[in-house]
Amino acid sequence: MVPQSMVRKLPAVILPYFLFAIATCLAIFYFDEGRHSLEGLLKIGNFVTVVIYGAGFILGQVVIHLFTSRLIQGIPQFLVSVLLGIPLGFFLAIFMLMLLAFVGAWIFN
Repeated sequence: MVPQSMVRKLPAVILPYFLFAIATCLAIFYFDEGRHSLEGLLKIGNFVTVVIYGAGFILGQVVIHLFTSRLIQGIPQFLVSVLLGIPLGFFLAIFMLMLLAFVGAWIFN
């Protein structure tokens, strides 16, 4: 169970994680398929994918933040949360995309 004091502080820490998640999503989209541009970002399929990746990145960083909250504090906690949370979020996003594809195939089949 998460202590109440940690829950009260959590919205204040989400903003830097949100910014790192957005920057990572845009960097991945920019370098994807060798186009080196953000052209096509606002197409609905690409935008939904970027939002799912962003949600995974934020979720991964917040999960690592909550796990490390009793061990380390301050800037080291932030760096650990970003460095471990982005890869964790990547796998969470892949899982969410696969789950979405599975549910879509199950519903429309």
